[in-house]
Amino acid sequence: MRAAVISCSLFSAVACAGGSPQTPGTSYPPVAPAAVQSVKYTAGTNRFRAVSHVHQRQEIQGNVQDGNYILEYFFTTALSPEPPGRLRMGFTIDSMHAEGGLITPAEMARAKGVRMSGTLNPDGQVTELTGDSALTGQLQSIASAARQFLPRIPANGAEPGAQWSDTTEISTGGPTQLTIRSVNDRRALEWMQYAGRRSLRIEVTSNYTLTGTGQQMGQDFTLTGKGARAATQYLSADGHYLGATSRDSSDITVTLSSMGMTFPSIQVRTDTVAVLP
Repeated sequence: MRAAVISCSLFSAVACAGGSPQTPGTSYPPVAPAAVQSVKYTAGTNRFRAVSHVHQRQEIQGNVQDGNYILEYFFTTALSPEPPGRLRMGFTIDSMHAEGGLITPAEMARAKGVRMSGTLNPDGQVTELTGDSALTGQLQSIASAARQFLPRIPANGAEPGAQWSDTTEISTGGPTQLTIRSVNDRRALEWMQYAGRRSLRIEVTSNYTLTGTGQQMGQDFTLTGKGARAATQYLSADGHYLGATSRDSSDITVTLSSMGMTFPSIQVRTDTVAVLP
C-alpha cells in the first residue's frame, strides 16, 4: 500500500518549485537599479537541472515505514514570440535519473526526448499544453511541472515591493487521480546579484489541500491531506528564469474503505532547479 501513497504525493503535489541550490550561510548582496524596472518574460532558450528529494513516513497498524526518494532530470526550455503579447514555450526532457523505486528504468528511457509545448501568458501561466500524452503514471508529474515551471508574476511585470496572490488547481491521472488546490502569496524583494546576473528575488508561501482516489493490489483507496510550501525564486532583469529553492511538508490520510482502515502519511520534500551555463 505504500506505493499508492507515493504515487499520490511524491512529485505531483506541488510541481517544480524551481531553484538554484544555495550554500548555507551564503548571502547575495542587493544591487541598486538605476531606476524602477518591471521584469517581464522574454524569448530565449535555457537548459536546467531539477532535483527533488523526498522523505516519507507512514504508520500502518503500529508499523512505521520510512522511504527516501530522489528524482533528477535535465531539460531545455525555449520561449519564442507568439502574438498577441504572449510567448510559445517548448519544454524538452533531456535525461532523467530516479532512486527509491518510484520510476522504472523503462519509464525513464521513455521520457527522454519528450517535448511538450504550450502558450506562456504574461503572468507566467502555461496553457494549451500538448505533447504530454507520452508521460503516463508517475511521469505525469513532469507534465505538471511543465505547466507550473515558471514563476507567476503580475501580468504587467514584477518589480521590487510588489505583492500579489493567486490560486492554482491541478489534476493528475494515472493509478492515483489527484486534485491539488493551492493558495499562493507572493512578494518581490530587492534587486540582487544572483548566478552572476542582476536579478529580482521573489518569496512565495503556499498552503494547499489535496484529494484523490486510486487502486492498488485490488484495493480501492482515498486520500485527503494538506500541506505548506515556502519557495524563493529568481528572475533576471532581462526576463529569464534563473531558478529557486523550496521546502514542502504535507500530512496525508489514506483510507482503505473495504478494510475499514485509515493510516497517516507524512512527507517532507525539497526542490531545486538551476539554470545551467
